[in-house]
Amino acid sequence: MAVEAALYDVQHAECSDARPATHHEPTGIPVDDDNYVMFDKEIDCLGNDCQGSNMSSISHDAYDPERSVGYLTKRVFQLARIGLEPVFADEEITHIQWSALMALQHGVGGTAAELARHLCHDTGATTRILDTLEERDLIERSRCTTDRRVVRLSLTDAGRIVTDRCKEKVIACWDGWLADWPGEDVARFVGYLLRLRNTLETVA
Repeated sequence: MAVEAALYDVQHAECSDARPATHHEPTGIPVDDDNYVMFDKEIDCLGNDCQGSNMSSISHDAYDPERSVGYLTKRVFQLARIGLEPVFADEEITHIQWSALMALQHGVGGTAAELARHLCHDTGATTRILDTLEERDLIERSRCTTDRRVVRLSLTDAGRIVTDRCKEKVIACWDGWLADWPGEDVARFVGYLLRLRNTLETVA
């Protein structure tokens, strides 16, 4: 079953505390953009029968990383990034550069400052990413017609081709990793990620 290329949202940023993505492009998941199906049983997030929302009963002495939402999401991000390295080995861009291209393709990060926030990068690092992408004719910068102080970012034709080519490879990787998952489980998993993302966006 195809998985959206962003689960690029779980892995798109270089920092471990990256803000979750604000948009996902579905590629076959039988749910709409922000809809989801709940599991029949709540997550026992710390292995202490906390049942998801009943957090007040958690004993921190019973903490187990293998039942920790924070640890497991971070570990999945790290392993997925390693697993995706072959995708970009033969490409002219890196994983984080592709994440920037994907953000622009989906209308996130129309300026350098917006993109920096989305990628959880400082503005200096983001500027260097954009400089490289512009040098390779994958993006273009243009002055806003209503406010000349604002520089807008957009993909070039070459940028769209590279972005889509890498996206297909990333999707193929996730399809392989989740090949033995029933479609309903994939949909539920995406739903939980969306639910967690939406919660964290209120405090990030």
